[in-house]
Amino acid sequence: MKEKSNNRQLISFLIFGLLIIVAVLTNPNENLHKSKVKKLFYSQMENELDKGLKSNNKWADAGSAIGISVGMAFTDKLIDNIVTVDNYVVFSFTNISWKGNQKTIGYGLFGNVIILDDAKKLLRK
Repeated sequence: MKEKSNNRQLISFLIFGLLIIVAVLTNPNENLHKSKVKKLFYSQMENELDKGLKSNNKWADAGSAIGISVGMAFTDKLIDNIVTVDNYVVFSFTNISWKGNQKTIGYGLFGNVIILDDAKKLLRK
């Protein structure tokens, strides 16, 4: 009876250890975190561009398109400067620093970066 309990404990320990090893090996790097934030920014800019191009004024449409294009060109540099990652080996946090304040906007785990809904809502405003 005691041997079954020891075997279960050993199996549980091995499974837990394997899970930790997989988490360490698949923890997203800083580039993946920044890439996810960039995609979110680009998506929002494209939505704004689509809204701007629905007017009946060709000059306004051209101005909107140019403005969004310039914005996209600066987005990479901006994100590289304001997004940081706190790496805790088995998971990581995506942070954004703006005007001296830092806020966690997402997390990374098992090869995925998830941006929190609050951050997505804030970007849409």
